[in-house]
Amino acid sequence: MAYGDDSAPTAMGAKPPPDLPMTKEEVREWWARVELDRRRRKQESDRWKALFQAYLPPPSNTTQTNINSNIHFRNAHLKAAEIFAQLPDLILTPLAPLGDVRDSTTGQAVSPDEIVAIKRALLNKLLGRDHAYAELTARECLFDIFATSGIAATKVCYQADMQAPGPDAATAPTPQPGAILGLGAPPIPTPQPVAVNERWRWYRFSADKLLIPSDFHSTMFDEAPYLGMEFVEPLTEQARQAYNLPPDFQPNVSRDELLISRDQDLQTPGQKKLLHGVELWLYACHFDPTVAHTQVMRRLVLIEGLKDRPAVYRASPYQTLGPDGRLTADSLIGNPIHPITLRVATDTAWIPADAAFTDPLVRIENTWMSQDVKLRDSNLPRFLHSDKITAAIDKLKNMDSGQGAAITHELMVGGLDRLIAPLPHLEHAMADSAARLQNQRAITETLGLGANQAGAPSQTVRSATEVATIQANVSVRLKSEQNTFLAELLRVFRKFDALVQRYLTDPGFVTIIGQNGQQKMMSYTQAHLSGYYAYDAHPDSQLTIDQESRIKRYTDFVNF
Repeated sequence: MAYGDDSAPTAMGAKPPPDLPMTKEEVREWWARVELDRRRRKQESDRWKALFQAYLPPPSNTTQTNINSNIHFRNAHLKAAEIFAQLPDLILTPLAPLGDVRDSTTGQAVSPDEIVAIKRALLNKLLGRDHAYAELTARECLFDIFATSGIAATKVCYQADMQAPGPDAATAPTPQPGAILGLGAPPIPTPQPVAVNERWRWYRFSADKLLIPSDFHSTMFDEAPYLGMEFVEPLTEQARQAYNLPPDFQPNVSRDELLISRDQDLQTPGQKKLLHGVELWLYACHFDPTVAHTQVMRRLVLIEGLKDRPAVYRASPYQTLGPDGRLTADSLIGNPIHPITLRVATDTAWIPADAAFTDPLVRIENTWMSQDVKLRDSNLPRFLHSDKITAAIDKLKNMDSGQGAAITHELMVGGLDRLIAPLPHLEHAMADSAARLQNQRAITETLGLGANQAGAPSQTVRSATEVATIQANVSVRLKSEQNTFLAELLRVFRKFDALVQRYLTDPGFVTIIGQNGQQKMMSYTQAHLSGYYAYDAHPDSQLTIDQESRIKRYTDFVNF
């Protein structure tokens, strides 16, 4: 579960940044901004919930005629598979000469190529399934973008579980006479809390918790004056300390209602003691005229029930200003809250999901399928019969197949067709069939995904040339979204790497590929990780590569 507190003490054990002053009037202004942002989000969130319900299969207790065509399910997962399949192969390029770095075990100098390889291997490790699990976050983002909100709300952060010093730890001595003059024994440093578990994270949270300034009208979210995330977490003693809550502060919510799914309806009110707050990351220059650097950030936490003061208002623990007034290489540039979209629209930050465009057409298709079921039910064999043979008909209803019932000889000789008359069958109009095909075509043209892309044969036989032309056009549309999503991943990895440089102080080992193509284990320290880098990836390395494509790539490489 993702909460508002990053538990990021400081970089390399330095003292945490002090609390910054904020007047009651400024606090009221921030709450007013938050309320406006909530109202703007509310205009979108009702549609998100409806789209998510349209994605789900009908409840098991519904009637047979309540049909879901599963088009939203097909389209969302098909497009997600076309856009992303695995973490890309990173390419790191130093933007400045790498310093003299030596192996901690052998003392030998490490070449720049090996430094880059060590850094890349460590990033892959921390982004992998045993740590941040960035693959899962990417899949969650694509589902949000295609099926519900159109915008994926994510956050890059560092978290640490801090262990307080034990009772037997050394403490600072009592000042003795003459200590002020420096005549006594040197003071013993006061023990500091120790990080016993560290996590570098990139995670997705519900778009129903995302706060974007109501007057911000772009998808370049790192340029927004601030971004926010609402959070709900248990009211524990750690939370009271983290947010400077008074001892008599009571839980302000009993369940998390900021969810798009209907899971919120399963939460029973009153059983949990929860805390509802808002975490905001803001560019200081927009709100403090004394700050000149436009990339300097601050962290503000507001708690529902505390309207007169902030719970936390400090400089970002993810940044350090050097003596020259510039941010250091291990400072996170941009907002830790990182929304992702794959498209743009004029003067809006809230981009509709793919499903929002196709949902009216999908509902028409669902209606047609439901009507088909009703039509088949209505076309079960039915007939009218003379009341003179009612007893025989009732007897036939209760008999097994292959048996019969007797009627009088006079009725039989008079003609059976006069005693029983079948009802005519209902049929679809040709116009309805043509309109349904047109509706299905509109859905596929909206998303550029037809039967061939879904791995199913098309109903119309087409020539190889036409199929190739269609596939090329589809690839052009998908390539744009693939490149956009890859660019967003690289921006996330740049922020993630800044936190790795900043907080990973313990040495370790990684396995790299040496110049002779063999694997070898290399030790690293924080010196191996620091520096300014450009981030790129091998083309299409985030996609699924089939065997035929692998063979072609290998052949092209050999020929080259």
